[in-house]
Amino acid sequence: FDISIIKNDDGVVVSYLDIKDRKAAEQQLEKAFQDLQAAKTQTDNDLIRLQIAEAEVGRVLQHERDINTHQSQFITFVSHQFRNPMTGILLAAEALAKYSELAVSPLLTQKVAQYAQQTRQEIQRLDALLTKVLLQDRLHSLQIVLQLEAVELSAFFEQVIERQRQQHADYGRVQFQREPGEVWANVDPIIFEQVVENLMSNALKYSSGSGKPVEVRVSIEESDIRITVKDYGIGIPPEELDHIGKRFFRGSNTSFISGIGLGLFLSRQFIQQHSGQLEVASEINHYTQCTLSLPRLLRS
Repeated sequence: FDISIIKNDDGVVVSYLDIKDRKAAEQQLEKAFQDLQAAKTQTDNDLIRLQIAEAEVGRVLQHERDINTHQSQFITFVSHQFRNPMTGILLAAEALAKYSELAVSPLLTQKVAQYAQQTRQEIQRLDALLTKVLLQDRLHSLQIVLQLEAVELSAFFEQVIERQRQQHADYGRVQFQREPGEVWANVDPIIFEQVVENLMSNALKYSSGSGKPVEVRVSIEESDIRITVKDYGIGIPPEELDHIGKRFFRGSNTSFISGIGLGLFLSRQFIQQHSGQLEVASEINHYTQCTLSLPRLLRS
């Protein structure tokens, strides 16, 4: 209480004023001020920590960019260093095959031609591997810009398959079924051919022991184009199906087959850049089917 004593002619007057509420308000105000000061201090500390964290993130990102740059330079350098001797080996193999007929016996002629063919195939396989690594690196560093043009896909597939048959006897197992009439799409021919070759080579590779054909089909479904590549080979374990197409992932049942797990990853990325989709369905030891969906290009 606040007590006031006042003297006058009539005597003494004592007055009482209850200031409990005012004191409580003052205490609350003081506490609020202290809380505000503490919050300001905390905010200042948080801001300092945020600035430090931003600087650290910037440093880490720059370090990662430097690593990616060096990695790209290294991959490009190694690829070129590999391709130079590969070209020489390939030319030597072709010359060996050409002059194999000069061998002194039919058996030697056959053996020389066989070894020359094996050398060519291994060089082509290594070249395809280097191409995939370079494409993956360019895709990762966003250096690939599609050069789209109108392409009639049925004729495109027939040409790709025929070119591959001239180099790889296994492509004789590819059975192509085309849609009646023309099927047009906007694609980058070079990149799309890489996608097609990836899917067909995978199908042939993982069904090599089946003796069954690889079925390739181009069809039209409303405004979309559907392209399916189906083989009757080893299939994909069901628990791994969701992981197929991730970079460097390979199925647990493919350890005896060469590969690095980039083909399907690149194909999916490139098809998405074409505003399309790539889906994979499979049953272990029965079949694997890859389905491409692309927007259809209507032409008058």
